[in-house]
Amino acid sequence: MVRLDSAGLREEALTTIEEAVKLYRGLATASPAAFTSDVASSLNNLSNQLDSAGWREEALTTIEEAVKLR
Repeated sequence: MVRLDSAGLREEALTTIEEAVKLYRGLATASPAAFTSDVASSLNNLSNQLDSAGWREEALTTIEEAVKLR
């Protein structure tokens, strides 16, 4: 498995994790017990990507949301 950000594809990595967050949010709406932890994990990954891109405020807001879900 190759990580997109490790391959120098940061924009693609960010787009992919944003899509994962969107999908997990939809699943969690239908079945919170089954998917809320996945939303939190995806938000954590998104926060890491945002931080790597230098978007510190967005990263902080995103990780705060993830913590609230856990």
